[in-house]
Amino acid sequence: MNFEKGVLFDPGYSEFTYSFSQNAISVEEIMSQIKPLHQKKFQYKIFFPKIVKVMHNSVAFYLGCLLWANYIVCKFKNSPKQILNNPYAGKEISESELFYEIDFMLDYFEKIRKDSQYFLAKPYTFPQEWKDILVIYKKFLKLNGSFSSALTTADIKLPDEIKILSDSECDEVLNQIEAVLSSGRLEDLFSVKEKCI
Repeated sequence: MNFEKGVLFDPGYSEFTYSFSQNAISVEEIMSQIKPLHQKKFQYKIFFPKIVKVMHNSVAFYLGCLLWANYIVCKFKNSPKQILNNPYAGKEISESELFYEIDFMLDYFEKIRKDSQYFLAKPYTFPQEWKDILVIYKKFLKLNGSFSSALTTADIKLPDEIKILSDSECDEVLNQIEAVLSSGRLEDLFSVKEKCI
């Protein structure tokens, strides 16, 4: 990556993710149209692995955001860079809008446990690690508001749960980010999670 003119707000993750809430709401709409219970159970069995996959992808996206923020803050701590293409610069976003997706996903941890118990006869829970990432990301959002005043890397605030990267760790994290942007597999970002959280 070339940082001569500054750093991108999004290094390219958004190309490989989708809204968990929109997907989950679509599933709910389809399920609500099915009346016989045996058909609902059958349909849920089809949807279940897809729900898990979309949640995994979405959590990986937020992990990626934390990794990127950590990278640009640590790498350029002595010489802050301008943040390029920040879609939120100068805009005010309500707290309910800011937290909507994260809160929806956090609430879904309980929903999938109940739904899987009801439709599959065995409760499923998403990994605790996923929930931890979402909770930390929510703190990150809260610290930075709507990113409306994030003009340089020095404006980005990291929550206490984020570990400060060494120079060599910065290089390792960047290499993994670049590999993920080439492959499109956001889930591969988990391989460097321990460097950050």
